[in-house]
Amino acid sequence: YGMLPLAKGMPMVLLDHVNRSLDKRLLKGKMCRIHSWILHAKESSASSNSGARILTHIPEYVFVKFENVQWQLHGTPEPGLYPLKPRQQTWFLDAYRKRPVLAIQRTQIQLAPAFASTAHSGQGQTLDGAIPDLQGGRGVSSIASYVSITRIRQREDLLIFRPFSRDLYNKGPLQGPTL
Repeated sequence: YGMLPLAKGMPMVLLDHVNRSLDKRLLKGKMCRIHSWILHAKESSASSNSGARILTHIPEYVFVKFENVQWQLHGTPEPGLYPLKPRQQTWFLDAYRKRPVLAIQRTQIQLAPAFASTAHSGQGQTLDGAIPDLQGGRGVSSIASYVSITRIRQREDLLIFRPFSRDLYNKGPLQGPTL
């Protein structure tokens, strides 16, 4: 089986809604960092000379840290620390049938590495910094560029990836169905 690498401080994104309560709002797409983890009781692997360790079981819990929050769970040492437990999901390849039989199961912690993201997934977030590519390609709209450059608080935290043509952004308002 495969598992994502775990490294303390690694930026991550939630893959599903974890806690919808008004004080936490830990929803799909929310950014966090790996804080620590609790190994599975059957874990028997050992660290190599380099300090790396290849786990044979998914950890019982992975603790992630959400920055700039006020809430603190009872029993945790600091605000913003939240435990994620592996979750098993089942879905059917033949779900369209009256009686589906082709089931697939997966057990995973609802996290993915978040070293980069698309403008679409960044909507509604405020980031510490951004490096957008404003040289629009096939299928990329100028609206996506706008979203990517407006995710930061101050322009000093923006680094444009490469030179771009201003013509892409001087075409006037969108027309017809693209509007």
